[in-house]
Amino acid sequence: MTENNRTHEPSLREVTAEIDGMRTLMDERDRRYSDAFIAQKEAVAAALAAQQLAAGIINTASEKAINKAEEAQRAYNERSNEFRGALDDAQKVLLPRNEADTRFQALEEKLNDARKDIQTLREFRSIVVERKESQIDERGQANWATSNVAAYLAAGVALALLVLKAFGR
Repeated sequence: MTENNRTHEPSLREVTAEIDGMRTLMDERDRRYSDAFIAQKEAVAAALAAQQLAAGIINTASEKAINKAEEAQRAYNERSNEFRGALDDAQKVLLPRNEADTRFQALEEKLNDARKDIQTLREFRSIVVERKESQIDERGQANWATSNVAAYLAAGVALALLVLKAFGR
């Protein structure tokens, strides 16, 4: 047996039929490859178009997000600047701590001096009140002694008058 199970030499017609069959098979496969290539080319073109569309949508969304972020940052910066300005104004108006401490110390010293003065005045007043009370007591005693002397004198005069009247003169 020979190759391809042939037992004889092929005739020209058989060879031509076989060549025509091969040609038909090759044409069919060529057409399939062309169809596959065209389909693949169309699929790539569709995928590329979809990718470009997606990129456009992404770019638009990205631009919107960037604009929104920039606007938010701008608003934050304005609020921050206003706050910073308020702090600067407050800094100009408010008293620094060391200066406040100095002022409080001065006021505390004045308050302590005033307390000392008040204590001195209270002591002086108590001394004056004691003196007045002692003077009143002394005057009372002097008045009592004077009134006793006057009473004794009056009693003595009355007694002398009674004695004189009693002995007749």
